[in-house]
Amino acid sequence: MDRRSCTGYVMFLNSAMVNWYSKKQGLVEGATFGSEFMAMKTAAEVNRGFRYKLNEMQTGYINTLDNVSDLMTKPQPRGERRERLLWQVMWDIHAVRTPQADD
Repeated sequence: MDRRSCTGYVMFLNSAMVNWYSKKQGLVEGATFGSEFMAMKTAAEVNRGFRYKLNEMQTGYINTLDNVSDLMTKPQPRGERRERLLWQVMWDIHAVRTPQADD
């Protein structure tokens, strides 16, 4: 048991699976939240490339990346740790959302 989380995603296009990925993460994260963001970043990078390919084939795309409800509804830690966590989360959200919104 090495405590590393797994990164994985499944990509669908019109209800058909077009890509999937599963691998152990290279770093050990102290919290599940951090490992989930590492997985989301990996999926977002692949999604960006896939959307570029769809754009080259002149295929339409509808952006549906508006869900941050987990951040707003789940309990958060308090104090300095909370501030560091929120700063990191907002940076990660920016890193994932900005390229998605530019398209």
